[in-house]
Amino acid sequence: MAHVYFSSYVDEENIVVNPTNNIENNSICHRFSLTIPFKQRPNGGNVLVFMKNPSDAGKEYHKKKISDDTLYKVLDYLYKAEQRFSKVIILNLFTIVNGTASNIKEYIGSDEELIFREKNNNLIEEHLSQYNEANDEIIAAWGSYNGILESKYNKRIKEVLKIIGDRPLKIVGKTVNNGKYPGHGKWWYDYEPILPYPSTAISYNKFKGS
Repeated sequence: MAHVYFSSYVDEENIVVNPTNNIENNSICHRFSLTIPFKQRPNGGNVLVFMKNPSDAGKEYHKKKISDDTLYKVLDYLYKAEQRFSKVIILNLFTIVNGTASNIKEYIGSDEELIFREKNNNLIEEHLSQYNEANDEIIAAWGSYNGILESKYNKRIKEVLKIIGDRPLKIVGKTVNNGKYPGHGKWWYDYEPILPYPSTAISYNKFKGS
């Protein structure tokens, strides 16, 4: 399988994977965040991008760190279309490292997954505590529930939205499932603007108590 690498504008040496080595528990790997700085942009803002679940991006292969198709598109968009950013922080709804969401379907909501979810929530809160509205952006890019039970997926989205709170949340490009979900990062294109999170999408307040 051909590997996707980071582009030349990524400060590869200073990529931070949290944890440094993915946590493996019962043959399931977990990762909480991935921080990717851009070269020669020390004073720009940060972008917190919320995806569905992590991949192996950030691992070293033949002395280079690997990316993946989705992350490459996200970084390319944020570097070229929005030149005011210096760093991208990838966070996720779920911590399970797996490229195919259907493979984690049964694991979501298990006692073990909920333990890692709580740890993930703590890290999300830590990153959000450093959010600066003047310079930073928070972008939802988790896409549809494909391969995951919709009710579990929506519940998790509402949990994350509650943590984000009143901070401005954005999307890139079109929504999916009749406006219910933000478009997945894999389908970002540089001609699409960053837009406010739409009123039609899953909302913590709208679905509170459901």
